[in-house]
Amino acid sequence: MAASVTLLNAAAATGAALAIQIGGDYCFAVNGTFGGCTVALEMLGPDGTNYINTGVSATLTAAGAAIVTLPPGTYRASIAGGAAMTITATLKGVI
Repeated sequence: MAASVTLLNAAAATGAALAIQIGGDYCFAVNGTFGGCTVALEMLGPDGTNYINTGVSATLTAAGAAIVTLPPGTYRASIAGGAAMTITATLKGVI
């Protein structure tokens, strides 16, 4: 069975980081009330401190989904800008 994690659940701020143990293709799906915000899938960078964007396809300004290829690592969904948002984001392994 493919891995599935909830990164944000009706959130208005950047979510907690979660570890993905198995690399591969994942579907990053986001929906909710955006209120002008941008939601991006970020991974913990090689310095072990700062998060970096995983790419343009995983940066959304409206409800949508993107297929991304990810190595094992620590990931989070970040929310920037906007007001009065409630965002839900998931990361699901693609079989």
